[in-house]
Amino acid sequence: MEVVSVNSSVLTIISILLVGVVLLLTDFSQFPTYVASNQGIIALLLFLGVVTFFLRMLRNYSVFRVAAYTDVSLLHYLPAGMLAGVVSIYGPLKSGELVAMEIYRENFSVQRGESLSVIAVGRIFDVVIILSFVSTSLLLLPSSEVVLLYTYLAVLISILAVVIAALVSKRVGLALLRITRPLFIWKLSRIHSFVENLANDYYRSLMELKDSRIFSLLTLTTAGRWGLELVGFSMLMNSFGIRLNILQLMSVLGFSYAIGVSSGTPGALGSSQLTALGILVLLGADAGTAGLALVINLAISTVLYITLLLISLLWLWIQNGARPKSP
Repeated sequence: MEVVSVNSSVLTIISILLVGVVLLLTDFSQFPTYVASNQGIIALLLFLGVVTFFLRMLRNYSVFRVAAYTDVSLLHYLPAGMLAGVVSIYGPLKSGELVAMEIYRENFSVQRGESLSVIAVGRIFDVVIILSFVSTSLLLLPSSEVVLLYTYLAVLISILAVVIAALVSKRVGLALLRITRPLFIWKLSRIHSFVENLANDYYRSLMELKDSRIFSLLTLTTAGRWGLELVGFSMLMNSFGIRLNILQLMSVLGFSYAIGVSSGTPGALGSSQLTALGILVLLGADAGTAGLALVINLAISTVLYITLLLISLLWLWIQNGARPKSP
């Protein structure tokens, strides 16, 4: 656990440094004028952010219900579901998902393996969308200028192919666990045993998700979420006079999400913004203006998630306080 704590601290520091680089490149002189003349756009972006968040949150809930992992009503699910949705975003190396799994277990009696299967399948759908964005966007990026991006993409696809194979195939996943067992020495052997038990529960639960209704729900909610991401980002860029066609939007979002998530920084913070800034400049945008757009986007999402976090905690406190005490 000490190793995990050290890695988390290092990744957090790296994310702060990367955000610092973006801030240094940002032209803040435009900030007062922009906010004064684009309050409607900011409010609309906040609204789109809320809808996008709830689509992602309801993706898990709808699968939990169809798979009969829980029978709680949507109203009862919302406060803890909101909390899980917020914490799943943050945490180095996607560790927030582990906290979300515990929230689902404590509040809805969804076992770890069951929630992990739902989260993993949802993430696979996200990965498919992101890679389709990146692959399509490569049609407009000159290879002579983005050799590193091509190299990164090739490495990323190779790694993801192994990860996805392990997620969908019990044989591959358990084989990888057997291969890695010698690495878990001394006290770490307990972690490996826990992971093995979780993996067995996960693969059992995964088989229960082979339902056409679940596939349809995942497709609709994932497509809706990423469609709104494109619409919101397009509105943000247009409000700064940065005109991007659909391929260019897919390029910025695809690469920034892919590199941001794979970097392991908490919530892809720093790495995602710096990647997006680099591609926007490559596409002809002014660095200072593009930087300000990304900083405002980050500020909007931060305000949104903090607000949702506070609402969920207050709602849970009221909900728990209203429950009758056991005799």
